[in-house]
Amino acid sequence: MNEKIIPEFGKIGMLGCPISTSYAGLGYDILTYILAIERIGEEGNSLRTFFSAHTSIGQMVLQGWADEDQKSEYLPKTCDGRSKWLLP
Repeated sequence: MNEKIIPEFGKIGMLGCPISTSYAGLGYDILTYILAIERIGEEGNSLRTFFSAHTSIGQMVLQGWADEDQKSEYLPKTCDGRSKWLLP
């Protein structure tokens, strides 16, 4: 399932829902991100877990504590699905 969903999420920007537009994210606030997770969870727990971990553990840590070079290198790739870690 992820091999079909992840590219689609990348195309519409949902892989970077709460990430700043400066790094190719959508720039949504945390409430919107939580509502998105809640809705995605209605489709399945595994998809919600992926989406939540991808964003909360990966991207938000980078956005909050990485230096500018790291943010510019990694965040855009994780927002649009180009990151090698997202691909099957």
